[in-house]
Amino acid sequence: DGPAGPGMLQRWVDQPGDADPDTVQDAGPDLIDLLPAGHVPAGFLPVLQAYDYAGDEVTLVHADDARLRRIAVFDVLINNADRKGGHVLAG
Repeated sequence: DGPAGPGMLQRWVDQPGDADPDTVQDAGPDLIDLLPAGHVPAGFLPVLQAYDYAGDEVTLVHADDARLRRIAVFDVLINNADRKGGHVLAG
């Protein structure tokens, strides 16, 4: 508890590619990303197919990366089945 009562605080952690998208060259997909259907790059695994808000087909992908395997095992051990892809920071 803080001086104003119970609560929480989050700190924004900048990641590569967080700058203005108009001024940064695209370094490729993030560890977890949403891509146009049929455009899964080498080294990535499709998770599911869906439609975006515009009705276009998209594919949720994740990198075939040891860091994601480690965090998945950790999540199993601590019974954390709801980790959000956007909460995974590269580093």
